[in-house]
Amino acid sequence: MERKKELEDRLYEYYAKRMRSRVTSLFAEYVARYSEPDPRFDEAYIEGLFITGTPPKPMRRRDRFRRLLQEFEPTLTLEGRVAECGCASGLSSFLLCSRLRRHDARFDGDGYEIYDSFQGLSEPQPEDALAPDADQLVAQSLHAGKFAFPIERVQHALAAFPRVSYGPGWIPEAFPSDDRPYRFAHVDVDLYQPTKASFEYFWPRLLPGGVMVCDDYNWSGAKRAVEEFAASVGASFTVTPNTQAVFRKT
Repeated sequence: MERKKELEDRLYEYYAKRMRSRVTSLFAEYVARYSEPDPRFDEAYIEGLFITGTPPKPMRRRDRFRRLLQEFEPTLTLEGRVAECGCASGLSSFLLCSRLRRHDARFDGDGYEIYDSFQGLSEPQPEDALAPDADQLVAQSLHAGKFAFPIERVQHALAAFPRVSYGPGWIPEAFPSDDRPYRFAHVDVDLYQPTKASFEYFWPRLLPGGVMVCDDYNWSGAKRAVEEFAASVGASFTVTPNTQAVFRKT
């Protein structure tokens, strides 16, 4: 564990000094020791860290976003739109858009939607009360305004994809009122109410073969929303080793 923490601290130091070549080499060493190497993904991930201004710690984010891309992969050949609810600094959207461009070099952001308050988390409600064994990082993050990034920062980070659509506002009010179809939805809004509202919006609009991923099954409120929604519509879901809940439309 000491060696692992040492590598993480050095990665953060090199990143803070914008020493990209050292970040790249040390990142590869870390992944070889503690995870599963994926050079193509890691190249995009490191690029995304620098473009979005996202520090490399916590390193477990890397494995979670890698799994997100794996869940996204089967939807690449489907029609329909792609949406992300809760974008933070834009790293996960950068990775998803980069994968879309690798699939189709003409991809410029058209058909990709982002919904975010750009004011951080809303006020946690009783449904969001922490479980006794709550993750330490979750416990530190459970307060209004956490993860607030201005829309201009995200737009700058995703400048390579100029046709990305932005829906600023609180969920579900930020969602369009039409019945446009989706092939993939990434829900990363942490709290009970916006998580459940996102499911209720996207699930009926998800095409057969489409996928809906909730990033936050380790958050008490989001976990409750996942389980209540699944029971209400009779849908099953799986949980990844990275605490994501995954729904697949048949």
